[in-house]
Amino acid sequence: MYRTRDEFLRVCEEAFFDPLRRPVLDAALRVRERIKAEEAIKRYLAHAQKNRRHMPSYTKICGYTLRKIVRETEIEYLDELEIERLEEYCDCLDVDPHTVRNHLAALGGLLRWAHRNRHVSENAARLVDAPRLQAKEIVFVPPELINKVLKTVAEDPLVEGAVATALFAGLRRGEIQWLQPQDVDLDRRVLKVRAKAVGAERWEPKTHKNREVPINSRLWGYLKRQTEQAPASTWLFPAEKGGRWNGNKLGPRVRELIRKIVPKQAPEGFAGYGFREFRHTYATILAAQGVPLGRIAEYMGNSVLVIERYYRGFLPSQHRDEVEFRLLEAT
Repeated sequence: MYRTRDEFLRVCEEAFFDPLRRPVLDAALRVRERIKAEEAIKRYLAHAQKNRRHMPSYTKICGYTLRKIVRETEIEYLDELEIERLEEYCDCLDVDPHTVRNHLAALGGLLRWAHRNRHVSENAARLVDAPRLQAKEIVFVPPELINKVLKTVAEDPLVEGAVATALFAGLRRGEIQWLQPQDVDLDRRVLKVRAKAVGAERWEPKTHKNREVPINSRLWGYLKRQTEQAPASTWLFPAEKGGRWNGNKLGPRVRELIRKIVPKQAPEGFAGYGFREFRHTYATILAAQGVPLGRIAEYMGNSVLVIERYYRGFLPSQHRDEVEFRLLEAT
């Protein structure tokens, strides 16, 4: 960025005689107005909210992340966020690669908006090499413990149906919290995960795509009882006062309820079972039963690449006989 008019004119003069400097001139001409980082974040989040690019909950998290980046990099104006400074920030983050990628994604959205409005000359986040994601050992509920988990959560009727839905349908916690009685079609035996507006709140699935998830025989009984108990309720699984569950309360409540259930070979750092582990359980059991990964991805609202990364190893070994050298046996 050029601080004075004389400096800008000097670069223009050099670029006129030196073709190699013309890209520098082009970048300078694209910058129309310097903007303070805090003001840019405020305008960007308002723009995203107005155009419904982000859910309110994600907008709040995104704003927190962007302000953290600005604070840690010690910038005042957005165009001061250069590649070197951003790389240094990423190197200093003491978090897993997935979180670093999330920070870069949030910043990339802000800088795309700023570049489109000519506040910066380039999107620095796009030029930073994001760390590679390393395969993690997923944690799921072993089949022999599923009935024990269901028996334990039966002590709390407010969470019993939600846990059963996570185990037998693989829904995310947020999707379960936003389910309504009209999303359950017991005749067709499907759960409808779809965008909706309730009062002043609006919600849509993580992938921005509606889907239908089959209801198996075990889950059908739970959902039938749940719809009969709360036919006039706004929510399929209401909290204590009839409102929608807060994720910060539902998750810890379930973990606390089943904290004593531990597998025989607990992985390192095991913190108990929760909705993420229930979702993994659904996928691993379907994969082990030979359900195609593409269909599992469709049911879970995920990409096939993500499903393959986590669950390909659980597919049954169907090609073991194909690698036998029968010709050698015949000689």
